[in-house]
Amino acid sequence: MGDMMAILSFIMENLGGWAIGAVSILIGAVGLYFKGRGDQKRREQEKRAQARIEAMKERKEVDYEVDNLNDDDLDDRLAKWMRDGDG
Repeated sequence: MGDMMAILSFIMENLGGWAIGAVSILIGAVGLYFKGRGDQKRREQEKRAQARIEAMKERKEVDYEVDNLNDDDLDDRLAKWMRDGDG
C-alpha cells in the first residue's frame, strides 16, 4: 500500500506540473487573443476619429467657400440642388 501511495503521489506531482504548464499556456493564449482584439478596437476608433476630423475640415472649407460667394454665384450653386430642373 505504501508503494502504491508513492507511485500515485509521483504521478500526481508530475501530472500536476504538466497541467499547470498547459493551463499557463492556455491562459497566455487567451490573454494574447483579448489583447489583439483590444488593439484592433483601438485602431478602428482612431480610424473613425480621423475620418471625422477630415469630414470636419472638408465641411469648414465648403462653408468658407459658400460664405464668400456673391449672390449670383450662390444662386447658381444652389440651383444644382433644386428639383425643378433649372440647375
